[in-house]
Amino acid sequence: MNMYLKAYKLLISIFILSMFTGCSNKKDLQEAIATKQYAKAVAANKPKTRYAAGSGAKAVLFLRSILSDRMFDKLMLSQMK
Repeated sequence: MNMYLKAYKLLISIFILSMFTGCSNKKDLQEAIATKQYAKAVAANKPKTRYAAGSGAKAVLFLRSILSDRMFDKLMLSQMK
């Protein structure tokens, strides 16, 4: 592991600790969960393409895996109206 990666991991760890100490509402908690996933991606030797973080993320990834592109796009667009 090179020195830049070690320094970056240290900064991410400090950021995660600061996020977890101030989680008082749902938005803060979701940000903390996402931050934890970012740290996991940085620390991984072989990071995944996608990490599921936040409310409903795993459900969306599941739907993405079973629906066609057209159906998935239609579903996502219907939720943005």
